[in-house]
Order: sequence, then C-alpha cells, then structure tokens
Amino acid sequence: MERWFTTPALRSSPGGTALGGSSAAIRSQTRMIHGEWARAFAGLAFENRFYRTPAHRRKAYRVDRPVSAILSVNTHRPALTQEQLAFGFLEYVVFLLSTTCHEGSHSLVAKWGGDTTALEAGQVSLNPLPHIKREPFGMVIIPLLGIAFGTGLIGWASAPYNPMWSQQHPKRAAWMSLAGPAANFSLALLAGIAMRIGLAAGIFIPLEPSYSHIVGAVGPGSAADGAAVVLSIFFSLNILLGCFNLIPFPPLDGYGVLGLFTSKNGALRLQEWRFKMGTLSFLGLVVAWQLFDRAYPPIFDHATRLFYAGYHFS
Repeated sequence: MERWFTTPALRSSPGGTALGGSSAAIRSQTRMIHGEWARAFAGLAFENRFYRTPAHRRKAYRVDRPVSAILSVNTHRPALTQEQLAFGFLEYVVFLLSTTCHEGSHSLVAKWGGDTTALEAGQVSLNPLPHIKREPFGMVIIPLLGIAFGTGLIGWASAPYNPMWSQQHPKRAAWMSLAGPAANFSLALLAGIAMRIGLAAGIFIPLEPSYSHIVGAVGPGSAADGAAVVLSIFFSLNILLGCFNLIPFPPLDGYGVLGLFTSKNGALRLQEWRFKMGTLSFLGLVVAWQLFDRAYPPIFDHATRLFYAGYHFS
C-alpha cells in the first residue's frame, strides 16, 4: 500500500482521520502546493505579490508568484472531537511558524543581496504579525476555517521582492530562492535534535514513525507527550515543505536554485525563460505534483531512518 506521511486532516487519535491511502481508496490526503497556477486545484488560492520599481520609476505593479500552501481534502466530515480540534490548532501553530521562517528567510537573504523591498515591508522578521498583515487570509482565516470545518489545513504566505533586482543580480536571487527551503530543513533538523535529546534523556521513546508521532512520551498525556507531537509535526511538515519547494520546475523555488549551478548569464536566462513561460508554468506545477506524490513517502522514510541512525533500540 502506498503510504502518505503528510499532514492528514486533524489526525490526533485512533478515531481521527486515518494515515495512509492509495490511488484507489478515498482517503484524506494532504499535499503542499507551491505554484503560481495553484488556482487550478480546488481549494487553492493565488498569491499576488506586489513589487516596486526604483524611486525614479516608482509605480506598483503586480506579479503572480508562487504560493506556499498546505492542502488537505477530507471526503468524510464527521463531527470533530476536542482532541481533533486541539491537534488542528497545534498543526496550525507549526504551519504559522514554519511559513514565517520560510518567508522571513527569503526576505533576509534578499536584504543581504541588496533588495530592501521586504525589509521595508517589515518581513525580515520571525514575528508572524508582518507576514499575517500581508496575507491575513492565507495565514489566519483560511487555515482556521479549514480546521474548524474539518476540511484540513490550507494556507499560504508571501514576501515581496523587486524583479528588476533579481534580473540585475540573478545569482543573489538564486540564493534568495534557496533560503526558504533551507529554513524549513533547518527547522526539521532542530526538531530532530530536540527529539534525539529527549530519547537520550529518557523523556521520549521510539515509535514506528508517522506524521505526528516520530517519537512518543514515556508518560502518555503528559507535557512530554504534547512536546513529542509538536516536535514530530515540526519535523514532518518542514521536510515536506523543503522538499516540495526544491523541485526544479517553475514556478517553484527549486527552479530559482538552479541559477546557483550555472554562470551568471545562465541564471539570467533561467529567469527570462520563467517569465516567458507565463501560464505554461502551470505544467511545471502539474509535473511537480505528480513527482511529489510518488517521491515524498520514500523521502519521509529515509528522513526518519536518518533520524534514528545510531540509536540502539532496547
């Protein structure tokens, strides 16, 4: 059976939405969508980024750019239990912090590279409020509605940058593209370190890994049990976010990262091809969707094997 270790809709107890699924089964599945034509998939929304030209050509214009979203489609909608709602809230908090770090990292690296657009918008920050102010629907309203109605978590965030700067400095723009996924992998690494410390200290116990339970607590129902769930979600969700964003198809971050492996002229041509593709970028999203559907379960399996590497099971 093909197993999905992604963010299931409000899974917190044996009575919650089951983990796993197959192409023939009607199951709740979650996918992370990152693409400018994500509108084509039900329930997703566009992200509109507004950029500014230099002062002598100060005029706001809109460029449709990728969105980061977590989508969960639940075909069965039983009444939610308190445990499911609590799990949904925990998942939302992790989503909020993860997307804030992702976009804040894009903004910080853009600042280091000379583009102060996001800095002026207050988004070179780990404070979620400036990011929420920019995308209140994607970071608050839609995710919480999805949790409340049991349809799953969906959301998005964005950070502005100046496309003229990216064309003048394509290598710097490539580093900016890498910054978001790097932030997600860093969060997953920190969560993994914290869980290994908990295992070494006897606070956590090893489990058969699933999305929300990489490790468990010695005493179920304790504060350690809650910490195990939160750290597990941080690990799983950020592995998912980082991996999907690195798929090298436009309009994903991975396409921009390709500029690091070419000459400056090559990186500039990659940008030009992306802009010329326009609506055809939708094809890149479709291909990425299909690849990720097959690639993520083994990725998660390898990530959890790496997490438990060197651990001596008693």
